[in-house]
Amino acid sequence: MAIVEITRDNIESYRPALVRLVLAHMHVLGTETSKSRVEHTIDIVLEEDSRAHFIASVDEECSDVTGFCFFNTAIGLESGGRYLWLNEIHIKSDCRNRGIGRSMLAYMIEWAKENGYIAIYGITHRKNIGAQEFFDANDFVQTEVIWLDRRIEQ
Repeated sequence: MAIVEITRDNIESYRPALVRLVLAHMHVLGTETSKSRVEHTIDIVLEEDSRAHFIASVDEECSDVTGFCFFNTAIGLESGGRYLWLNEIHIKSDCRNRGIGRSMLAYMIEWAKENGYIAIYGITHRKNIGAQEFFDANDFVQTEVIWLDRRIEQ
């Protein structure tokens, strides 16, 4: 298994498997979307001025994407500097409990250190006990927050 950052230079090697895995993740979340919308979003992530990043775990024997981590970079007054916002982390169901999530998280933390980021923030659903246990085991602190959400109609 290798952890790779998905870039404009390597996306075509991973696009079909990454799109399939993102679609599966969206289905688990109850968010129905289309293949074309996922592909379009990946293309936006890979734009030159994007602050978003994809990393993936790849089975080197078959070049299959077994997990992905999607995050954005930002600056916050509360954090006192630059931070990462962990949007999504997902591992194929048949590849879980093999250390893939921990490896991707370690890669992301090292990337953050090397690039001057001081914190990582994210959310998970209160019913997602597995995710809470995963983040607890990786030194994240659970806090009380109220998530605000508003779609912008085009």
